[in-house]
Amino acid sequence: MVFLSAAALLLFLMMVMTFVDVTGRYLLNQPLGFAFEMTQIMMAAMVFCALPSVTLRDEHVTAGLFDTLFRGRLRVARDALIAGVVAFGCGFLAWRLSFLAERFMTFGDRTSALRFPVGIVAWLGVACLGAAAVAGVVLLLGVVRERNAR
Repeated sequence: MVFLSAAALLLFLMMVMTFVDVTGRYLLNQPLGFAFEMTQIMMAAMVFCALPSVTLRDEHVTAGLFDTLFRGRLRVARDALIAGVVAFGCGFLAWRLSFLAERFMTFGDRTSALRFPVGIVAWLGVACLGAAAVAGVVLLLGVVRERNAR
C-alpha cells in the first residue's frame, strides 16, 4: 500500500509539474528548466513503486489468446509457473540492479540539470523489485493454496 500511494503521489506531482511547465512556457515564456529531467526521474520512480502492487494483485498486462486451452490442473500449473517466473525475474532484476545502484553511488553519478543522485532511484528500484519478488511468491503460494483447496 505504501508503494502504491507513493506511485499515486508521483503521478500527481508529475501532472502538477507539467501543468506549471506548460503554463509557464506558453503564457509567461518561462518554462521550468528541469521539468524534462524531473519527469524522467519521477516516471522511473512511479513505475518502480507501482510494480509490487501490480504483481500482488496479478494485474500485469496479459494477452488471453490461449486462455480457453487451460482448464483445471493445467490452468493452475500455468498460473503457478507464471507466478514463479515473475517472482524469480523480479528477484533477479533486484539483485542485478543492486550492483548498478552501488556503482552509481560509488562514482557519484548525478543527473545533468538537477544534479540528483541517480543511485537513489536505482536503490528505490532495488527495493521495489524486491517487494515485487516477494509479492510474486505470495501470488505463487495463493495459486498453490487454491489448488489444494480443490
